[in-house]
Amino acid sequence: MDLASGDRSVILGIPPESGSLLGEGPAVDSPTLASLDPEKDVLFVLNAGDAAMAIDLQSGERVVFSDGPLLNAGSFID
Repeated sequence: MDLASGDRSVILGIPPESGSLLGEGPAVDSPTLASLDPEKDVLFVLNAGDAAMAIDLQSGERVVFSDGPLLNAGSFID
């Protein structure tokens, strides 16, 4: 969401204007934590406590960079 204008953008799923799935990669079915890197335009997501993913905000491409139980791994985002 653009904080100045209130405009919202779809980053996961099917944007109404295109009618097709945005990006490729594994589904984000249960996001539990997210952190934005505005310089790289990437959203980092902890998905259901078992996969850490990076989502390119321009293309919607999703990449898992760590999987397995992460709930007791400590903080990976400061």
